[in-house]
Amino acid sequence: MSSHATPPTSATASRPNVLVRLVNRAARIGVAPEDTPDVRIRKGTLALASLSITALATAFVVMYLALGRPFSAAIPFAYQVASVTSLVWFARTRRYDTFRVTQVVLMLLLPVLLQWSLGGFENGSAVMLWAFVAPVGALVFGGPRAAIAAFAAFVGLTVLSGVIDPWLKTLSFWNNDQPLCAVSFYAVHPMSYYGQGEVSADFPGLARRQRQADLPAVKQIYASGCSGNVTAGKYNNGERANRAALASRLHAAMAAAWQATVRHPVASYKYRVTPLRLEPRDGPGFTVADLEQKLGAEQNHFQQCLAAMGLSWRRRADAGHAIDLPTLDFQVAQLLVLPGESYVEYQLAAQRLKPDSFVCVAGYGEGATGYIPTEQHIAEHDSNLGDWWWVAPGSEPRLLAAIRAALQAE
Repeated sequence: MSSHATPPTSATASRPNVLVRLVNRAARIGVAPEDTPDVRIRKGTLALASLSITALATAFVVMYLALGRPFSAAIPFAYQVASVTSLVWFARTRRYDTFRVTQVVLMLLLPVLLQWSLGGFENGSAVMLWAFVAPVGALVFGGPRAAIAAFAAFVGLTVLSGVIDPWLKTLSFWNNDQPLCAVSFYAVHPMSYYGQGEVSADFPGLARRQRQADLPAVKQIYASGCSGNVTAGKYNNGERANRAALASRLHAAMAAAWQATVRHPVASYKYRVTPLRLEPRDGPGFTVADLEQKLGAEQNHFQQCLAAMGLSWRRRADAGHAIDLPTLDFQVAQLLVLPGESYVEYQLAAQRLKPDSFVCVAGYGEGATGYIPTEQHIAEHDSNLGDWWWVAPGSEPRLLAAIRAALQAE
C-alpha cells in the first residue's frame, strides 16, 4: 500500500489561473495610474457588473427567439451592443462618470422596453421591476444624488408603463396573391384635440387615408381597440400639430404590420353573436329620477346629452335587452368586437385566451355602456369613472365570461 500526492497538471492548474487573469483584466478596464484605491474598486466593480449583465442578456435573446418574439429578442441584443460599445469607449477614455451614467441608463431601459414589447405588466410578467437595479447601482457607483435621479426615472417609467397593448395588428384578406382588404386595430383613444365643434376622423382617419394612397387597390379599414383607459399620452394635450404627428406614427405602424403579413389559407369561417347582459349603474345621479331631472332646461346641453344617453341605456337594460358581441372566427385568426369604451385589460384577456391565434379586438361596438372598467379600477377610484360610466360594478366577470364564450376558448 502506498500513498502519494500528485501535483496538478498544467492543464488543471491553468484553468483557474486563466479565469482569474480574465477577471483581473476586466476589473482594470478604465483604471488610470493616478486613481485612488476607492476609485479603482468602483471602476472595476461597475465594469465587471456590466460585463456580467451583458453576458446574461444572451439568455433573453435566445429565449425570446425560441418563443417566436424576434422584436423582444432584439431589445436585449441591442442592450449588449450598446453595453459593449460603452465598455470599449470607457477602456479608451477612462471617463468614469459618463460610463457610469450610460450603464445605469441601459440597466433602466432594458427591462422597461422588454415589458413594453411584451404587452405591459401582466403579459410581461412585470419584468420591468428588474429596472430597480438602476437606482441601486446609481447609489453604489454614483452616490445619493445619482440614486435620486435614477429612482425618479424609474418611477416615471413605471407610471408610463401602465397596462397597454403595444401592438398594432392588421388582418388582411386575399384572393390568391391579390390583396383585397386590410383591417388595422390599435388600442388608443382615437382623439388628439376636440371640443371645437368639428367632425373629424382625427389621426386614425389621416393614417388610414395615407395607407389607402399607398395601396389604392386594397381597401383600408381602421378600428380602434379597447382603449377606454388608453390615451395618446403626451400627444393628447390639445396641440393641433400633434394630430399630424400621431397620424404619421400610426401610418408607420400600419405599413410595418403589412410588411410582416403571414398568409394562411382559410377553408371556412364562422360568425357568432354572443349575448351579454350588464346591469345599469344605479348610484346617486344615475337613478331614473336623477337622469330625468338632468334633462331639465336649466342644465347645459352637454349634461342633457349625458343624461339622455344614461336614461336610454337604463331603459334598454331594465327591459332585459342584451348587448351583442359579434365574432368572426377564421380558425387561425379571430375578430372580436367588444362594447363601449372597454378597458384595454379586456382586449389583453381575449388574446390570452387564444395565445396561439391572431386575435384582433375592436372596441366601441356598442356605445350605450360608456366606460367598462375592471373591478380594480373601480376600487382605485379611477378618475375616468364619472359621468361617462353607465354600467354597474360587477360587469367585469360577466364581460370576461362572454369573451370566453365568443372565442369558444377552452
